[in-house]
Amino acid sequence: MRMPRFNTLLIRLFVVALGLASLLGADDALSGKWTFTMDTPGGTRTQVATFALEGDNVGGKWDKSDVKGTFKEGQLELKFPLESAEAGSAGTFSLTGKLAEGKLTGRWSWETYGGTFNAVRKAAE
Repeated sequence: MRMPRFNTLLIRLFVVALGLASLLGADDALSGKWTFTMDTPGGTRTQVATFALEGDNVGGKWDKSDVKGTFKEGQLELKFPLESAEAGSAGTFSLTGKLAEGKLTGRWSWETYGGTFNAVRKAAE
């Protein structure tokens, strides 16, 4: 009659393993390359960014700039120095977004400019 206890134990271990897998995979929800489509005063622009997570801290690259920010409970907050060759100036780039259903959406700002964005994970090359 130990079989029902053994099955119960296996089911419990399986549920715990699924929970751990989802927690461990949370970083993978943001890490990697993303293609951003940004609404700007000069029209639609695209930018590829690479993100890496260490806990809640986001690092990576946005063009030649080092990304700095946080990612908590699906919310992305970035703020880092960005130099624009096109505009001929430098300033602080800020981005606030939410990750839902594999997509990032939100708002960005840089100097006196701002707008909305959406982003999707870039396919593996």
